[in-house]
Amino acid sequence: MRILIVEDDPDARKVLGLILKLDGFEVAAVPGGREAIQFLQADRPDLILLDVIMPMMDGYELCRWLRANPTTARLPVVMLSGRADPESVTRGLQVGADEYLAKPIKPSSLTRQLHTVALRVAAKVPA
Repeated sequence: MRILIVEDDPDARKVLGLILKLDGFEVAAVPGGREAIQFLQADRPDLILLDVIMPMMDGYELCRWLRANPTTARLPVVMLSGRADPESVTRGLQVGADEYLAKPIKPSSLTRQLHTVALRVAAKVPA
């Protein structure tokens, strides 16, 4: 499974990439929403792991863009954020995230959730 990490913090991007690679995922990473859009014009991951708090285009805005675009509308999106308050979680799900996870998260929990979301989304989409 190929995952696109969208995370503005370079250290977090690196750690997330290592965690996912160790679990067998293929990983691409970009530092923000605009870069994610550019990436998606040329390539298509199986799932997006999306930070919420980013400059220029936050995760909510990018998720809305993904859902409005016919080529990315069904792409699974998992938001990962330090904002764990109910309003932030609700907002993430309302803009179209398939899952909203709070930082910090154990590596095993993260990878398990990503597998679960991918399976759940695949079960809803006819092949």
